[in-house]
Amino acid sequence: MALGRKLGSLAGIATAALLFAAGPASATITVDGITFGEGAVFKTGAIWENVVDTAGQTLTGMGIVTQIVGGDCGGVCWADGDNGRELTFTFTYTLEKITALDADTGEAWFSGGTLNFYVDPAENFTYGFGANQAADLAAATDGTQWLNLFGAQAGADCVAADGCFSGAGTEITLVSNFEFAGDLGAVLAGDGAGFFDVVAGPGSANAYFNSNTQPSGQDMGMDTDFRADDTESNFPLTGSASLRARTAVAVPEPGTLAVLGFGLLGLSWMRRRKVRV
Repeated sequence: MALGRKLGSLAGIATAALLFAAGPASATITVDGITFGEGAVFKTGAIWENVVDTAGQTLTGMGIVTQIVGGDCGGVCWADGDNGRELTFTFTYTLEKITALDADTGEAWFSGGTLNFYVDPAENFTYGFGANQAADLAAATDGTQWLNLFGAQAGADCVAADGCFSGAGTEITLVSNFEFAGDLGAVLAGDGAGFFDVVAGPGSANAYFNSNTQPSGQDMGMDTDFRADDTESNFPLTGSASLRARTAVAVPEPGTLAVLGFGLLGLSWMRRRKVRV
C-alpha cells in the first residue's frame, strides 16, 4: 500500500510537470504534409479561369493555396512550401444562365461544379504561364489527390421562367456578379459565392472535411473575386478565392495527448510493479 501511494504521488507530480511543460498548444493535424486546424480557411494567392458567356459552356480554372489559416492553430497553420509541399486545385462549372442587369453589369448562375485539390512535393506549378492552358492544368493536377468536392446549393433552384440551360429544377451552386464592357464576354471584374460538399474519392483529407457545418449543411463555403488578366497569362481572368470549412472530427490538443499518454504509461508501470511485489 505504501509503495502504491508513493508511486501514485510520483506519477501525479510527473504528470503535473509534463502538463506545465506542454502548456497551451495549437490543435492541428497534418495530412500528406498539409497542416490545418478544426476551423480552416484556405487562402489563395491567385486563381486563373476562362470566360463563359453562353449558357451550356463550361467554366474551367485552377489555382494554388498560399496559406491555410485559423484560430485553432494560432494563425497560419500552413503556408505554400511548408513541409516541401504545394497545394493546387482545379475547378469546373456549367453556366446555366447569364443576364445583363444593365448596360455594364451582369449576373451568371452556375450548376454542378467540381473542386479538386492536389498536394505535390515537386512544387512545379506554373502559375498560368506555361506553354498553354492544357500545360498549366496538367501542372496543377500532377500531385496526389488531397480533397474532392462537388458544388452544393448556393441559390434557388431554376424554375421554367428562368430558362436555365439544364431546365427547371436545376440546382444553382455558384452565383456571380460582374462588370463588362460592350458585351457579356468582355468581363472587366466581378465576384462570386458558392458552396461545396465532400464526395467519395481518393482524396486523403476527404474524411476530415465531410462536416456539414455550412449554413444549409454544406461542407465548404467559397468567396471569390476576379478581373481581366493583363499579365499575358494563358487565361483571360485572374483573381483570388477564400474557402472556409470546419473539420468533421475534433482535432485533439497535442498537450492533452501527451498527458494522457504519460498517465496511461504510469498506470501500466504501477500495475507491473504491483504484480512483481
